[in-house]
Amino acid sequence: STEQVKPLTRLSDKQWEIIRLCDVPRKLSELMEALGISSRGYFKNHHLDPLIAGGVIRMTNPDKPRASNQKYVITEAGAKLKARLMLENTNRSEEENGKV
Repeated sequence: STEQVKPLTRLSDKQWEIIRLCDVPRKLSELMEALGISSRGYFKNHHLDPLIAGGVIRMTNPDKPRASNQKYVITEAGAKLKARLMLENTNRSEEENGKV
């Protein structure tokens, strides 16, 4: 049986970190190491595949998902999402510091 990818409704902290890291193309192993995750299957099923299915991250070689040179990079939609989060964080920080 094939596992279904959960719909992307809310991003976890690890998924936000993947988005941050994927400004430049990264290998799966690089992402896993940066996040401190050792289980490839868990990482793909719970963190990476939902981002791909949601159009936030894309494969650099989509025709060959298991290619040895496969990397993952943020999409335009992912860049907009990241920019929105950064703006929200900036506004929140300014409010907390009494600058607004």
